[in-house]
Amino acid sequence: MKYHWQGDLRKNLLRLVSSIRFRLTLWYMLILTLGLGLFAGSIYVMQSQTLDTNLVANLRDDTSQVLTMYTASDTLPTPFTNQELPPDKREVVLVFSPQGTLLHAIGEVSSKDLAQLQVAARHSGSIHEAYHTYKLAGDLSDINKASGDYLFSTTLVKKGERVVATLLVGLSKERNEQDEQRLLQQLLIIVPLILTASAMGGLWLAVRAMYPVRVISHAAREISETDLSRRLNLKGEDELAELAAIFDHMLARLQSAFERQRRFTSDTSHELRTPLTVISWQVNQALEEQHTPEEYKQSLAIIQVENNYMIRMVNDLLMLARADAGQVTLEVKDVDIGDVVLEVVERLASLAQQKGVTIICGDLPELQVAGDRLYLIQLLTNLVENAIKYTRTRVLVGVHIQQPNWSKVYVEDDGVGISEEHLPYLFDRFYRVDNARTHNADSDDAASRLGNTQQGSGLGLSIAQWIAQAHGGKILVQSKVETGTTFEVWLPLGRI
Repeated sequence: MKYHWQGDLRKNLLRLVSSIRFRLTLWYMLILTLGLGLFAGSIYVMQSQTLDTNLVANLRDDTSQVLTMYTASDTLPTPFTNQELPPDKREVVLVFSPQGTLLHAIGEVSSKDLAQLQVAARHSGSIHEAYHTYKLAGDLSDINKASGDYLFSTTLVKKGERVVATLLVGLSKERNEQDEQRLLQQLLIIVPLILTASAMGGLWLAVRAMYPVRVISHAAREISETDLSRRLNLKGEDELAELAAIFDHMLARLQSAFERQRRFTSDTSHELRTPLTVISWQVNQALEEQHTPEEYKQSLAIIQVENNYMIRMVNDLLMLARADAGQVTLEVKDVDIGDVVLEVVERLASLAQQKGVTIICGDLPELQVAGDRLYLIQLLTNLVENAIKYTRTRVLVGVHIQQPNWSKVYVEDDGVGISEEHLPYLFDRFYRVDNARTHNADSDDAASRLGNTQQGSGLGLSIAQWIAQAHGGKILVQSKVETGTTFEVWLPLGRI
């Protein structure tokens, strides 16, 4: 049990370290640490500079005060008393003659430190004012002796052009060092506290920020191709909400595509099963019993009809599959759309006569479109065949100029029409408005199957729509029940 617990702990730690929220928090902490470090460092440096500046200003004021006492008269005055300059054990005032003799002193300095300062006074040269830091060793036997780092100002006391003395005034840097150390301690306490609070807040923000990602991941794990109805429905206007909305739209498209695929597969199986069943039944009937030559001929004729039906449907399916895969290449040339309509009408005239239907040609002006002539012929053939199949007496076909840059080919019939609820699905594959007019698997009447030579597979309008869209056009349909239906093919005018 201990081994599994350790393994789970290691796995969870690795998962946490590799998670995006951990990396976001880590980057956030690194940037925050760098920023706080620079900020704290700048505060420390600025405070140190301020303390040093204040120390120099105080030192300059004290030096000016002492210097005023020596320059008040024409002759070198008697050394000032302690009452004239209140002593401070952190302040040292030393006056040396040009020869280096100590003339006056305030503040107790050890003999060793005094010798060091005396040498400094003799080497001051002609510099009127200078600042140096000296470390005073002090005296272990006398705690009143000045010790530690001192900032000294060295000033030449002049009478006219003659140097009469060298003035050294020193202030202890102990207070500055204490203030700097105190500030450093405060920063070392405050900065980690800020980092800790920021880390917790950053982790919380990262967790909240990555919540939509976890929702998307969880939904993606639950989604399968058999159930694409799951949606995220995340609210908001940020990038993750936009990503979730795109994910929902993608799922909707995938669900629609899978449903079309399932329906397409089911419809294809059903459509192929019907002729195969008829062929199998005819073959079994012919093999099981003796028949007259006329009966064998009748069975072969039925098999031929079913075979032609399957060939046509398979060819249509192959075309649609190649179109979906983008493998169909149009041989685009300048085509007179009026000539195409006339050719289609002439080819289908015998079929219309057989059905007792009259095809009427409307205006056929010479309008040039850039397209593939064979595919345009197929498009109009499908529409005119469909009109002949469902009209009562006539089919009207013509061409108009629709707006400056469009040609409109219309195919109008006076059939039973199509109800409004069927119109949105009319171009779906295998969709039929009236199943009674379609291929019937249960019919045992061989004569009826032989008589219906133009049975549809439900793919003609789908192919027509694809051809129109491949040419940059579209198909519109208008229909009224018991009045008739009109298909309009809009194609852009223009030459290559």
